[in-house]
Order: sequence, then structure tokens, then C-alpha cells
Amino acid sequence: MIDKFPVRRVGRFVGTGLLALLVASLGYGVMGTLLPAIPYLSAGQLLTAFFGPWIVLLSLAASGLAALLWRRRRRKRHLAIATVAMMAAIGGVVIVAAQVGAIRASGVGVDLASSLRLGSPTNGGPAPTIRAYGRYEGDALPLAIYRPAGPLRRPAPVLVYVHGGGWTSGSYRQRDADMQWFADRGVLGVSVEYTLSTADRHLWAVTQPQIGCALGWIGANIGRFGGDPARVAMIGESAGGNLVINVAYLANRHALRPACPGTPPHVSAVVALYPVIDVADFYRNDGFGFPLSAKGMASAYTGGTPAQVPQRYAAVSSATPISAAAPATVLIVGARDRLVPTGPAFAFVRKAREAGADVQLVSVPYAGHAFDFLSGSINNQLTRNMTMRLLEGHGMAP
Repeated sequence: MIDKFPVRRVGRFVGTGLLALLVASLGYGVMGTLLPAIPYLSAGQLLTAFFGPWIVLLSLAASGLAALLWRRRRRKRHLAIATVAMMAAIGGVVIVAAQVGAIRASGVGVDLASSLRLGSPTNGGPAPTIRAYGRYEGDALPLAIYRPAGPLRRPAPVLVYVHGGGWTSGSYRQRDADMQWFADRGVLGVSVEYTLSTADRHLWAVTQPQIGCALGWIGANIGRFGGDPARVAMIGESAGGNLVINVAYLANRHALRPACPGTPPHVSAVVALYPVIDVADFYRNDGFGFPLSAKGMASAYTGGTPAQVPQRYAAVSSATPISAAAPATVLIVGARDRLVPTGPAFAFVRKAREAGADVQLVSVPYAGHAFDFLSGSINNQLTRNMTMRLLEGHGMAP
């Protein structure tokens, strides 16, 4: 006959271990967000950025369960787990409250209930239409078109997305959920691909003209898909934020030189998410865990260091094309971004305003890089709602 005592004891041990592992994970996310300068903790910022409300709820539940176990068995480990879980819950509340407060202070709303639906789906709609807007070294350059479902009262405003990834990685399809969300609300989305730089292929002088080519294609063809080429906005994150600022600002000054025949349309608005404003500053970033990747991406794009090719770094700096002709612009940055330092973004805003441009900056407390990528999360709602507000405020309401 099997002795049941060890089985029950092992079960309790495993259960306590799993509870401790859950609490450790929750605590890691909160500690990494509150203290990102501590080595190996900063990655925890993504946990709170994506799952902040869940961290609070799970921490409270874990604390309650561990406290109940402590009352029944008086084990110090249960008291320790309950204490750590409660600290995680308190820290989570501080983070979520600060971020929600900043979002609401920026003039847009946030739905906490919907943020609990992890990766909340869009409302459906047709699959994107893929077209080639040009070619580079024999390879097609694709774009994806996300059309609003149902009949349109008039041609739809067009939102052009340019992806990030340090100019060396990423995909034009990595924000499908966001682009479909905009399409569901009457905005025609276009996601543009571009040729990626590598360690031996430095495309600093190619990428912006390629996106200019895509804009020219949009100006000439988007009407066939229900879009209005006279109402165009752009959005991009990280390196894509750098690209949408540079391309839109140059296009509005008639200084953009597309890689193919065509005339880029006027760009009415730009949303740049944690953009690389100063590529040289990005290269010099000494944030723990990121300097090698920052240096690698910047040098792959430009073909050298800021000391070796300073003119290239100046050419791709987002401060270079600033003028009074710039479109209305919103920059959204993470206050504790350790990959793309925020100092250049604040300096950019000051310089752009001095030039007469309409520029706004929203800084999200405790947020790191890529804090808005989870569909439906608190910070993803900021990106979506702020973009819609910008469009509606500048003649681009659906």
C-alpha cells in the first residue's frame, strides 16, 4: 500500500514552490520597473507595461492565499511569500496609477477593464491587401493595406505605418492588430516595408528614399482602395519613429527625394513612439544591457561610428529637417527607456516649437522601450487613442 503522507507533503511543497515562483515573477516585474538601473532587472518593465493590472490582481490573490496558508500552518515561508506579494501589489498600484494618470492628463481615456483581456482581438474585418510599391536589388518592396469594413461616407483618412527594429530587423506586419483597430474605426491603414541594413549593407541613404517611394505610390494609388491622398498621417516606433519624422518633415518641405518616380503627398500629422531622434546619441547609449545592440544597429545603418561618419549621423538626425512646414507631431516616450534615451526627444520638441512647428510630447511614467506593443494594454490604448485624437484634431476624422 502506498504511503499517502509523503505524497501530501510533496504536493504541498510543489504548491508552495509554484506560488513562490509566481510571486517572484510578479516581484521581478515591479522591481525591474521601479529600479531599472539595477542590472538584469530592467526587462521587468515590459511585464508591467503589458500586464500591469494583472500584476496587481495576481499579487493580491497570491498574498491572500499565502496569508491563509500562514494562518493555518505558521510556516515562515508562507509569511514571506505573502509579504513579497503584497509589496508587489502595492508597487503595481503605484505604477498603474501613474501611467493611467499620465494618459488621462494627455487628454485621452483608458479602459482598465479591456486591458485585462490579454492581447484583446480586433473586431475582425478583411485581411490586408498586399501590394508592391517598388523594388530594390531585385526584391519587391511590399506594403499592406487595411481597409475599413462597410461603406464609407467619403474617402478615408490614411495612416501610414513604418516599423522599428533599429533599421536592421522588424516587419511591416508587426502591428497588424493596431492597423486593423484603426481600420475598424474608419481609418485606412498602410504598413510599409523597407530594406533592412546589415553589418555589411549600410542603407542610411536608401531607407528614407524608399519610404518616399511608398508615399508616392500611396498618393497615386490609394484612392482605388477608398483612401484620401489629401489626408495622410504617419506613425512609427523606435527607428520607425525616426523614419516617419524625417520622411514627413522632408516631404512637407519638398526636400524628400523618393527612390522611384512619384510625388509624396503632404503629411498632415505624425505620431512617433519612443523615436531615435539623435542616432549618434543612440550609438553612445550606455544603458545597461543595451549598449552593444544600440551600437550595432546604429553602425549597421550608417556604416561607422559618429566619429568616423559624422555627416551620415547628421543626415539621419530628426532635428535636421525641422521647419515651420512640419506636420502636427506627437512624440510618446517611456520615461525610463534604457535603449533610446529620452533627452534628445525633449530637445527636439524645444527646437521644433522654436521653428513654429506644432509638437507635443507625452512621457509615460515608469515605462521602458516598446511599452505599447501588447494589443489592448493600457499603454497600447494610449497609442491608439492619442493617434485618433491627433487625426480628428487635424482634419482627418473618418
